Amino acid sequence: TAGGGGATRAPAVRKPPWLKMYNPNLTVEGAETYKKVRATIKETGLATVCQEARCPNAGECWSSGTATVMIMGDTCTRGCRFCSVATSRTPPPPDEDEPSKVAHAVERWGLDYIVLTMVDRDDLEDQGAAHVARTVRELKRRDPKLKVETLVGDFQGKLHLVEQLADSGMEVYAHNIETVE
Repeated sequence: TAGGGGATRAPAVRKPPWLKMYNPNLTVEGAETYKKVRATIKETGLATVCQEARCPNAGECWSSGTATVMIMGDTCTRGCRFCSVATSRTPPPPDEDEPSKVAHAVERWGLDYIVLTMVDRDDLEDQGAAHVARTVRELKRRDPKLKVETLVGDFQGKLHLVEQLADSGMEVYAHNIETVE
């Protein structure tokens, strides 16, 4: 190093193109879609995993008209160290109007596929299964052709809660497998 005799730094390695984020405002259509999704999220007060988990890909998804809506609030009852979502043992109760708000937002976006994810709600007797199922049913009532994916918690292994959601009318039942030592 210059004048100090310390360790020399290795030359910078350029990031591969697939790792770089691109500005969603590169196209006029992408910019408009991004702004519409962002405005609807703000207007309705919906939480998205994109925002709550600080996803670096939000701009890319929103500019293409995709968002993953996180229902039952923005506060989880579990404190997984790998996650940026807020945590509390006693979060506020789920918004009873949320199924309608989500359906309204999805209508405005003009989507044909929506992903619903959820915070874990161990504070609720049914871990929120009825709320998620109600949201799916409201989405399907407004647009029967809409494809709905649910990315949900483990419902503490209670299979009757899994069945309740599986029977709600969604097309894809997905589950995050959190690995904790």
